[in-house]
Amino acid sequence: MEDFSVSRETNKFGIPLPFDPQQVSYVRYDALFNYVTVSRDAGFRAPDTQIVHILGKDIVRFHSVFWPAMLMSVNYRLPDTEFVTGFFTVDGQKMSKSLGNVIDPVKIVDDYDRDAVIFNLLYDVPIGADGDFSVERLANLYESMLIG
Repeated sequence: MEDFSVSRETNKFGIPLPFDPQQVSYVRYDALFNYVTVSRDAGFRAPDTQIVHILGKDIVRFHSVFWPAMLMSVNYRLPDTEFVTGFFTVDGQKMSKSLGNVIDPVKIVDDYDRDAVIFNLLYDVPIGADGDFSVERLANLYESMLIG
């Protein structure tokens, strides 16, 4: 496995490193500590609580190799399960503000109902696979299977 740097040159973002004022902690590294910070609830870390880590396929290396190594270094419990998600496209294209095809999830849920959107995603996209979202397909599914 290749080495990776946990720092980058200072810019206006990042946690300064005490031993080198020209460097800040690399965002993919320091962001992992947020998981520990937000999981301080005693129930979250209870031995009988299942820890399921859901991550995108583009960050698998950091989240399934380096994050567990960081946890093991401080004797913290590792996730019990990891689910790696695919990418969503919209009508066959990558989501992009410049293309104007970004989906507003709040509007979609307002228009079709949260459960319908979840059903559509689970029906249309196997867990872990890339998937294409289409409002037209959601509307057809909604009409034919959910309100029939």
